[in-house]
Amino acid sequence: MDDFLKFALLGIGIGAIYGLTAQGLVLIFLSSRVLNFSQGAIALVAAYAYSEATRAGAPLGVAALAALLIAGALGAVIELTVMRPLRHASTITRLVATIAVLTVIQSVAALYYGDATQFVGGLLPTTPLRLSGTLLIGTDRAIVLAIGILVTIALTWYVRRTRLGLATLGTAENPVAVEVLGWSSRRVSLVNWVMGATLAGLAGVLIAPMNGISVTGMGQIVYCALAAALIGGFRSFGWAMGGGLVLGVAQAEAVRIHGDVGWSTAIPFIVIVAAILIRGDVIRGRGGRREQLPAVGTGKVKPLLVLVCVVLVGGLSLLLGHSALDAFSTSLIIALIGLSFVVATGYAGELSLAQYALAGIGALVAAKAAADFGVPFVVALLIGALSGLISGTIVGILSLRVRGDVVAIISVGLALALQALVLENPSLTGGISGISVPSPSLFGISVDAVQYPERFALVCAAVLVVCSLVVANIRRGASGRRMLATRSGERAALSLGISTRGARLYGLAVAGALAGTAGALLAFRQPTVVFSGFTVDASMTLLGAVVLGGVGYLAAGVLGGFAVTGGFVYYLMSLSGLQQFLPLILGLALLVNLVTVPDGAIPANARLLAVLTRRLRPISPSPRTRRPSGRNTVLPPAIAAHESSARPGETLTLAGLSVEFGGIRALHDVSMTIEPGRVEGLIGPNGAGKTTLIDAVTGITRGYTGRISLGAAAIDRLSPAERARKGLGRTLQGLELFEELTVRENLIVGSDARAWRAYATDLVHPGRATMSSAALDAVERFGLTDDLDVLPGALPYGRRRLVAIARSIAARPSVLLLDEPAAGLSATERVELGELIREMADSWKIAVLLVEHDVDLVMRICDHITVLEYGKVIAHGVPEVVRENDEVRRAFLGQEATV
Repeated sequence: MDDFLKFALLGIGIGAIYGLTAQGLVLIFLSSRVLNFSQGAIALVAAYAYSEATRAGAPLGVAALAALLIAGALGAVIELTVMRPLRHASTITRLVATIAVLTVIQSVAALYYGDATQFVGGLLPTTPLRLSGTLLIGTDRAIVLAIGILVTIALTWYVRRTRLGLATLGTAENPVAVEVLGWSSRRVSLVNWVMGATLAGLAGVLIAPMNGISVTGMGQIVYCALAAALIGGFRSFGWAMGGGLVLGVAQAEAVRIHGDVGWSTAIPFIVIVAAILIRGDVIRGRGGRREQLPAVGTGKVKPLLVLVCVVLVGGLSLLLGHSALDAFSTSLIIALIGLSFVVATGYAGELSLAQYALAGIGALVAAKAAADFGVPFVVALLIGALSGLISGTIVGILSLRVRGDVVAIISVGLALALQALVLENPSLTGGISGISVPSPSLFGISVDAVQYPERFALVCAAVLVVCSLVVANIRRGASGRRMLATRSGERAALSLGISTRGARLYGLAVAGALAGTAGALLAFRQPTVVFSGFTVDASMTLLGAVVLGGVGYLAAGVLGGFAVTGGFVYYLMSLSGLQQFLPLILGLALLVNLVTVPDGAIPANARLLAVLTRRLRPISPSPRTRRPSGRNTVLPPAIAAHESSARPGETLTLAGLSVEFGGIRALHDVSMTIEPGRVEGLIGPNGAGKTTLIDAVTGITRGYTGRISLGAAAIDRLSPAERARKGLGRTLQGLELFEELTVRENLIVGSDARAWRAYATDLVHPGRATMSSAALDAVERFGLTDDLDVLPGALPYGRRRLVAIARSIAARPSVLLLDEPAAGLSATERVELGELIREMADSWKIAVLLVEHDVDLVMRICDHITVLEYGKVIAHGVPEVVRENDEVRRAFLGQEATV
């Protein structure tokens, strides 16, 4: 017990510093919803500033104050110059921006100071305090703990008792609402960035005398701080400090028990997973804003370009010397990891920073298979790819309860754990001696990278070409559209029958397989493979290079492999002795690129080329709003036949449906029957529970009582996607179109079959994407033919709503729930909409539930109407009866008549 307490007391000081850093992360997150990976870099700047000031002879207190001021000023600079221009970008883009800041700061520090650990005099006394006969604690650690407690109390008072703190909490929920109340969300963000950076600076000043100052060591603080902030749900300062203390103590105890730092490094991952399993998706979305997601490529393969690249690679393989070929082969291999970022982040919207670690697992398994079991080279590659696929699947499973930016935290923790427990475990990897692998051969021909570097380069190029074609096939196939739909809007994807969990899991699994393949190739690049380079920092650097090009574009993944340390560009810079500047150049270029063209250099240059082309040919469409038309631009006449445009209609039955939120009953004992070939109207004042009813029927709201049946079968136990696949379609009030896909692609997503086999067949043959007959009919009826190759954001609101309805019809539902479909439509469009709804019921025999505020439209086309008020049914019947009902006049019609 004494040993436990001794080590616990040793960990308390470091734990309090983790807590302070985590509280800075929480402050920044609350005001800007950014996971600030540069927090450790800010601490690094403060620590070096403190060190420089003390060496210059400044008193320790003055040096510490100067360091804190510099940290706060750095936070202001980051917010004003980087984060503010990116305020409308996606959370993933802004997170990558903080990684770019981290890269720049660490690169400058490494160039100036090197990576040797520096020690500096402490501001706090270090004399031991005796707590009992055998227990001692350093005075500095006790004071740090006291500082942490005081800061926690002050921050809690700040967010609960001050107007600025309350505005901070409000900004975390809905920045638009805060603006309406007279607060500047930008000013709130700036103040909290300064305060959060100052806390990081305080952590740097306090930890420097304890652990010393090193570029890589100080940057590691943020990983533990992220775990501590996650325990606090990125909202609670008390829980964040408590989480930091738990981490510090747990790490100290891990060293006591295991005698090395391996398990100590893995502790954050264990804490992260525990927090996710217990609390779920602790980071809630913000209302009132639409994020601009990174653009994506089309995945179209240009044979001529592929041929040119193959000839170029072949020529270089014959002309380059040994060192250049080694760097070239390395770039070709790392490009596979770059492609894994394209799939995981560009397509699936999941920011995994474990890709290098997964490559390390692929390298280890392939090397072991070849060295210990003598498996052939090709089999070793396949085994490496399989191990990467399994590892990527594990990342996906652990990430199912969270979303994009939180996946980054999970993947960082996993990468640290794999690095510490597996890749740096001498019993598994051979330590600094590594693992000797046999010389690889292919069909009896040696492709040894040392003896025949040109052959090995050609093998790497062939693998890269195959994998690139696979990624292109995924983008063009149903699996790619499912991932992009999930990335863009999960509710909309679910309403179309897409298993969003399956799509996300698939993206991370494929990304893991690509990384594992890269690792297997790296295992054979030298006669002996060592495992020191498969780090989180390497993943961050490569991710930055891919984002620089455009994370949604296949070419960016390939080119990213050439821009990292050890790659071909690095080799060319080494000829002039400038290779050490490559990380700094990449970081600066990424920052400038994100602020000016967040989508990346490849789409930006494509748009510039299109502008120049349009000036020569004015009739050419804009590449951002239009894409080249496909074969289906000319549409056939409307198809009204029931059997070709829709599945057989079924009866939707609601029996005693009730929904309660926090003691407030949104729906109370609602029963309805919606039959095929009939239109049921659902009206009521705002807040009556109309959308809540649709959410319950479609499975978005699960905590309801009562029974919902489709045909003769109850669907209460089915997920939203399963209900949609059974024939239950809906539209959404907020439309939630897939903004990065054209109108045509939106409709194709609705038309796609949901068979699981697409995840396998798309790898080799994505097939031809076509719209369903129902989609073609909707396009004809709504006059969307000329808009098919336009991105939804370029359309007027009324036409966007028509696209949303057409997308729902494309899925060929047997029951269609329309949530205020006429909002924003012109009078003519409302008439056409009413005719189409009536035709769907009469000709296609679809059962339609129409929720609408346009009373004239409801009365004109509905067979039966139900009226809700405060979640209760106050009237139901044919339109003529409902129109004359006194309760309806009082609750709804009288109010609407004045509108």
